[in-house]
Amino acid sequence: MAELKETYRKVYNEFLNAGVEKFLPVHSPRKLYFLMTTNIAESINSCLFEVRKLPITTMAEFIRDLLQRWFYNRRTNASEMFTYLTTFVDEHIKDRT
Repeated sequence: MAELKETYRKVYNEFLNAGVEKFLPVHSPRKLYFLMTTNIAESINSCLFEVRKLPITTMAEFIRDLLQRWFYNRRTNASEMFTYLTTFVDEHIKDRT
């Protein structure tokens, strides 16, 4: 942000006027897991909160199953898409037009 402020002052001010909770997950009032974050460690960490208490083999099996479900769901959703855009972006564009 400091570099943006230094280089593109007008853009920096527009970001601040828009509200940092819209583009910085750390300032968002809601959990952004599975929505905006690309940090897989954060997503898995939130899912493992209760599982950490179990034996390591059970936890490893849970993680394997979790990842399989995620990838299966994403592959299934992707195969049903008709455009290169995500469903969210596609709906947003339709609403705007």
